[in-house]
Amino acid sequence: MNEEIRDLRDTLGVMATAMASLLAWAKEVERSGAVPPGTWDRAQKVVELGKLHDELVLLTETLETLNESNAPTLQTKLQSRVRTLQSNINEIQENLDGA
Repeated sequence: MNEEIRDLRDTLGVMATAMASLLAWAKEVERSGAVPPGTWDRAQKVVELGKLHDELVLLTETLETLNESNAPTLQTKLQSRVRTLQSNINEIQENLDGA
């Protein structure tokens, strides 16, 4: 794995931890009535969207590597997962945009 990808992965890990802390805080604030109902759910969708994007990038890079080898069964499974992830990302994004 090249250095830029490792740095990006590390940065995303730190950001995910920070986001989890913010989500816990948001849930408590929502319970207190200080923010509108649904804030917690929206925040969770945003985090899920980030995770799906991360997995999609990883699988896409793996597929690109496999395209140079002869692993058709694994390629088929990964391509299916990429399509599923993209569908999930689109669905969550549409829900967020419509909210």
